[in-house]
Formats: sequence, C-alpha cells, structure tokens
Amino acid sequence: MPDLPRLGERDLSAVRALCGRALADAPDEQELAGAFFDPGQPATLRGDPDVGVVATVTGDSGGHIRLLVVDPDHRGRGRGHELLAQAEADLAGQPSVTVGADAPFFLFPGVETTETAMLCLLERHHYWRAEANFNMPVDLTALPDGPGGGHVAQPGERDEVAEWMAANWANWKLEVLRALDKGNLLIERDEGHQRLLRVRGEPARLPRPGRGPSRAHRQGCGRTVAPAGAAQPARRGPRSHRGRVGGPDRALRPRGRHRRTRVLRLQEEPVTLNLLPRPRVVEEGGRTVADTEPVVRAGASLPAQGYDLSIAADGVRIDAADDAGAFYARATLDQLRRLHAGSLPVCRIRDWPDVAVRGVMLDIARDKVPTMATLEALIDRLASWKLNQVQLYMEHTFAYQAHREVWAEASPFTADEVRHLDAFCRERHVELVPNQNCLGHMERWLKHPRYRPLAMSPDGFVNQRGMLRPPTTIEPSNPESLALVRELLSELLRNFGSRRVHVGLDEPWELPDQRFGEYLGWVRTLRGLDELDGHEMLVWGDILAMHPELLGELPDRVTVCEWGYEDWHPFDQRTAALAAAGRPFWVAPGTSSWLTILGRVTNMVGNNVVAVEAALANGGAGFLTTDWGDMGHLQYLPVSEPGFAFGAAASWCLEANRALDLAAALDAHSFADD
Repeated sequence: MPDLPRLGERDLSAVRALCGRALADAPDEQELAGAFFDPGQPATLRGDPDVGVVATVTGDSGGHIRLLVVDPDHRGRGRGHELLAQAEADLAGQPSVTVGADAPFFLFPGVETTETAMLCLLERHHYWRAEANFNMPVDLTALPDGPGGGHVAQPGERDEVAEWMAANWANWKLEVLRALDKGNLLIERDEGHQRLLRVRGEPARLPRPGRGPSRAHRQGCGRTVAPAGAAQPARRGPRSHRGRVGGPDRALRPRGRHRRTRVLRLQEEPVTLNLLPRPRVVEEGGRTVADTEPVVRAGASLPAQGYDLSIAADGVRIDAADDAGAFYARATLDQLRRLHAGSLPVCRIRDWPDVAVRGVMLDIARDKVPTMATLEALIDRLASWKLNQVQLYMEHTFAYQAHREVWAEASPFTADEVRHLDAFCRERHVELVPNQNCLGHMERWLKHPRYRPLAMSPDGFVNQRGMLRPPTTIEPSNPESLALVRELLSELLRNFGSRRVHVGLDEPWELPDQRFGEYLGWVRTLRGLDELDGHEMLVWGDILAMHPELLGELPDRVTVCEWGYEDWHPFDQRTAALAAAGRPFWVAPGTSSWLTILGRVTNMVGNNVVAVEAALANGGAGFLTTDWGDMGHLQYLPVSEPGFAFGAAASWCLEANRALDLAAALDAHSFADD
C-alpha cells in the first residue's frame, strides 16, 4: 500500500474540524498544534482531513499513535485499518506501539470502553490493554469523599495545581490542567500535606504480590512488535528485541513480546478430523462408515486415562486404560459423530494426557455467580474436552449458615447445590474442588463490623499507588481468625467428594515484608488442621516466588500453584525452583479474558504454552487455567471460552495442539455456529 499523504500545519484547521465531527471530546486547535508540531517531538501526520487522519511519534519507550480518527460518514469501509496500517509502517522498527497514551500529550488518554469500533479495530490488530484498568465516563461529583476531603477542582485552583504539577509531575501537567478546565479533575489534600492529586508520581519499582500493578490514571492499548527483519517466534525473543508498553519510568511489564500471526483464524485447508483436543496419534482411512455402538475392552498397556479408538467397516472398538480413558474415547467418538452427521470416519486414534490433572478455576466471587444451568452446560463442555477438574473460587459466595450478612446480597451456592454439582461432575470424570481464600482477599468479610476486628489493618491501608484501600487480609496472629477459617472449611468441605482443597493465601496486601515468616507459620497451622486431614492442600505460589528461602520450610502435603497470566511469565524458572526444593506443584495460567472487552487470545495461547512446557520439563503434577473476575467481571462467558478450550488442548497433548485451529475448534465444539 502506498503511503498516505503527509499533512502539515496548514491542515491544522481541517484536522480540528474532523475531530469535531468524529469525537465527543475533541481537542482544540492549540492542543493539536502542541501535540503534532512541537519541535522537541514532532509527529508524522497523514491522511485526508475529509476522511480520516493518523498521527504518530517516537520516543524512548517506543512508538505512539497520538491520534487516529475517521469521519463518521466514512466508517465501515476499512479506513481505520488503513490508517492503523500506515501508522505501523511509520513506526516500523520500534519495540512497541501504544495507542492513546504517551506523555506529555495525553490528548485522548486511553481508549474509552464506549469506543467499541476502536476497541474492535485494535483487537483485530492484536493490541491489548497497556495496563489493568478501564476508561469510562464517571460522575466525579457522585464519588464518596476521600480521606483528605476530595473534591472536583475549581478554576480558582488552576494556578496552584499547575505549580504542584510542575514541581512533582511535570510530564502530566498538560493532561491534568486540561482535565481541570473540563471539570474532570478530582483532587484531595491529605492532612495538610501538599499532595493535591490522588494519583501521584512514583519511581519505577517492583510490584507487591499481585496480578500486576494497578493504575488510577487512564491508559491506552498497546503491543510489542518485532523489529524489522527479526524473527517472530511463538515464545519470547532475545532481550534486545523486547520493549515496554508505556512511558518512561513506568514498570508496566517486565518483558515485551513479539508480534504474532493471528491465533483465531480459519485454515485454508479443509479440516478432516477437527477434534478438541487434537489427538497425539491419528491414522485416517479416507472414508466413512455407518455409526455403530463401540465394543469396550481393557487396555492394560495404555497410560492412565488413555484409550485406543478404532473405527472400521466391521465396527467400533475402544481399548481403555481405565474408566476415564473409556469416557474420553466416547467423548472423541461423540465429536466425530457430530462432525460427520451421524456417520463415522475410518480411523484409529491412540491418545492419553500429558498432564494428569487438567482443570479450570472459575471466579464466582467477584460480581458474577453463574446459574446451575450455566455451570452444568459449561462442565459438560469442559468434560468433553477432556478436562478433569473444576474449582469454584468462592470468597463469600457459599451460604455459610452462621454468616448470612456476608452472602445475603451475593446469590450464594447452597450446600445442596454444591452436592448436586459434585455428583454431576463425578459422572463426567470431573473433580469438583473447593477453593476458599483463608488469608487475603477477605474484603467482602472484613467490610462488615462483625468481622472487622479480624483484619490485619482494620482502618484500611494505603496501597503502592497511594490510595486508601479497605482491609483485605485477616490477622493470622488473632486466634479468632483461625477460628473463622476452621469453621468455614469444616462447613464447606463436607459438601465435596474431592480430597483436595485450595486455601488461596495469595496477595496478602497488608502483610509487611518483615512478617513473611508468619506467613510460613500460617501455612503450617492450616496444614495441621483436623479439618484438612486427608486433604491435599493447594496454595498460590506468589509469596513463595518472592521468598524462595521459605520453600525448604514448607510442610509436607502442600502443593504450590504457580500462577502467571502473561506469555512472558517465568514458569520455567519458578517451577524449576519448586522442583529443586522437592515441592509438588501445578501451573496456573489464565484465560486472558478479564479486564478486556473481547479477550487477549494471542497472549492466552502463549501463556498456556509456556505453562505446560514448564510443567512437562520440571515434573508438574497439575494444570489449572484460571478465569478471574477482577474489577467487576465485565467479560461474558464466551470471551473466556477460547481460554478454556486451548487450556484443555495444551494440557492434554501440547505437541499435537500447538498449532490448533482454535476458531475452527470452537465453531465445532463450543459455539456450534458452522
């Protein structure tokens, strides 16, 4: 494609008019002039002001798309794709490309969730949220007061704010003053300190244990791309080819990643055996035969959960290592029947799993509790994909008999419902495992006066971003904390047939570094509880990864779930440390669905692959793909479905499923929209 025409200062008025037609929050001409024609960082401005324009700049942190706007009358014709392709061509060789966020010119800080067309455009070009937060309209006057007395900044405070910004956070001065002028700036004064803004500048630092650093300000979308001429491997590349998404001095992600080809794609070649997961050994006969009921026999030579399925003119035969293997053979047979309209292809399939435990963890605590019908339908699909474990992450969504005030507004699962689900799962060779946090993430308990005395910080705590947060962690030295945990586990576990329980223990935000020895004591205390006798105790691995010196002191019968949700997560290094310490472990990647509109499928695939590779290399006993509900659980279930499906495939047989056509598999075995 030839380059679009280059625009200059003479076109400024026309570009401003275009923005006025296309944007609800259009910048004025002075702002555009500063963003595009500042001698210190001039932009490359291209396009046609009657149709659409794009502006790009380069900086120390990579390339930035400062403006991308299409006239309303020209939308739906591929103009956005054309402009984005031009921007990427102009930024070729940059380690990263970020849309909508590059200091000091935050003309359009981030991409609001209401900008559906822009979000879809960026998703199709494999951009992802640069940070874990949302951009959406908020009525600032309706927010509760901050601890220092927050209020919407007034015009009379402009000079004071400008002075403070110049002294403390100069590269955000233009953005903050623009927000003040528009009535969109919330400020507070903390007990006489000269800190006007709730969001304040901080040096880059390593985050505390968590799923990633949170940001109170709005950010854009970005991706890391391969430099010109560089290879585009499926795994992370050499350090020299990595870059960060974001501005200078922001510890956003430890490593970048290369641009990849599309993951959700339709193959040009017809799919003959479009199975999910793909089997490890397939011999095709090239024709179909009539469907008949299989003859099932014991296959003593097969690995556990394995099967040998043979379809021929003289009938269908299943040799199975065990009951689970026979179930999985029938699941494969059902997929073949569905794909061939009732007939069966002549073939022989020999298959067994790479990882013995292959599970999904569903966050049912954060703002979405699925109905029984939804759960049963999902479990049916997961079992048909040869997953054999489901965990329900509950926090406060089980109807504990003596704690009605905690779950009264949360649509909890009752004991009868859990027992029903447990039996439903067992019939499908799925283990239903309880998952109850027993240290951190207890904010939905601690917000009630009855439980507030159990908090490590009853009055709340100031997080790493300088924001006051309510208490989230129970005080392990308080005997009443242990009494509560014992009561919860005793009542919960009796409804599950599983001899496993996940007690969480991740992200105890209020626990200071000098008290991490008490964390180890709490693990020992829980492991010794009578309530957990005979159970395998699962714990998250973030604290142990930060303090590997604790590994040698862990009690026996504790399995560490090493979690990480980016395709650069160091599963290999961390699981190697666990293996060297003699600790059983699982790997826990994610669906990459939370905090997104349409999901981050490419990241999810890479994340799951590196997790399974580490499990296979270092002797991992299990695989658990997680689907979280952070910040309101905005994603719909179909957005998580690719993560469930690929996690099932990769953990069953990684080598057979690295190149799985995920779109075709989902079409056939999930969405059924062929």
